[in-house]
Amino acid sequence: MNRRSVCVSGLVLAAGIVGFPWLALGSDAMPEPFEEDGVRFTRVAHAPFRWKGWLAVYDVDMAVGPGTTREKPLEGGPVRLEFTYHRAFTAKEITEGGNALLAKNVPADELDALKPRLERLNRAYGDVRPGDRYTLTHAPGKGLTLRLNGKALATVEGDDFAGRYLRIWLGSEPIHKGLRDRLLGAAR
Repeated sequence: MNRRSVCVSGLVLAAGIVGFPWLALGSDAMPEPFEEDGVRFTRVAHAPFRWKGWLAVYDVDMAVGPGTTREKPLEGGPVRLEFTYHRAFTAKEITEGGNALLAKNVPADELDALKPRLERLNRAYGDVRPGDRYTLTHAPGKGLTLRLNGKALATVEGDDFAGRYLRIWLGSEPIHKGLRDRLLGAAR
C-alpha cells in the first residue's frame, strides 16, 4: 500500500480521541450541546476511520442542529463534522482525494456548477499533522465553514454546496461505507 492509496481511499479530514474526554465515558455519555455559527449543535455520533481496518487515519464526530436527524443529515439542516487526524497529509492529498470522492457522489453536471465554490474551499485547505482538527460546519443560509484547529479558513455559500460536499463522508459512495453507516447509526 502506498501513501497515495491511503489518501484517496482513506482521505481527507479527521476527528479524534484527542480532545474528546467524553469518549472514555461510553457512547451514552455525550457532552452538552454547543453553539457554532449561530446554531446549537448536539453530538450524535463518533466513528474512527481505519484504512484496511488497521491503519488509523482519523476519527469523525458528527453533530446536528435543530430539525436535523442523525439518520438524514443531508436534508439541508445544520450539521457539523469534526475530523482529528492520526496521520500527516498535504493539502494536495486532501483536496485530490475529496475531488475524486465528489465525482463518485455528485452527477457531473452538478459538479461542474459547483466548481468555482469547490475551488475556493480547496484553496483554503492546508497540510495537517497528527492531532490537527478540521471541522466542516453547515449553517443553513450561511454556508459551509471550514476550520483548522478552531480557526475559520473559508465559508462557502449555498446549502446546495454543503449537502453535496458532505457526501464525501455521508453519500452513497463515501470514503468508507462502514464509517458512513456508523455515523448515521446504521451499523453498530
